[in-house]
Amino acid sequence: MRLDGPQTLLAVYHGAVEARAQTGVSVIVPAGQQTRLGDDGPTALEPADPAREAWTRGLLVAQNIPLAELVQELRRHYPGHLSLAPEAASLRVFGSYPANDPERTLAMLESVISIRVRRPLPWWISVDGR
Repeated sequence: MRLDGPQTLLAVYHGAVEARAQTGVSVIVPAGQQTRLGDDGPTALEPADPAREAWTRGLLVAQNIPLAELVQELRRHYPGHLSLAPEAASLRVFGSYPANDPERTLAMLESVISIRVRRPLPWWISVDGR
């Protein structure tokens, strides 16, 4: 389960879960399916993204996503400031990266895509395009 703004994403990978919205509307979400719960109740079931399940094993899986999306996820795991320059935000990312080690993930990315990672302060990371 993940809070995404006004909605909660519920993806089920094993078993089944009954989700009930504040409106009282409920849905049973079986393994391999997901739904979003918001003010209007649950959305229609759809296949769960297997990449999202990888976080339970400490992995971020990127399948042709913009770097901005990956950096947004890394911010959840980095206790300091992590900035991304606009010119690098749309670079496409592929691969599996350690979710709980943003510095290692950024070092891995720096070796394969056109970015430069700078650390002007011990708790501040800036990602720029090359």
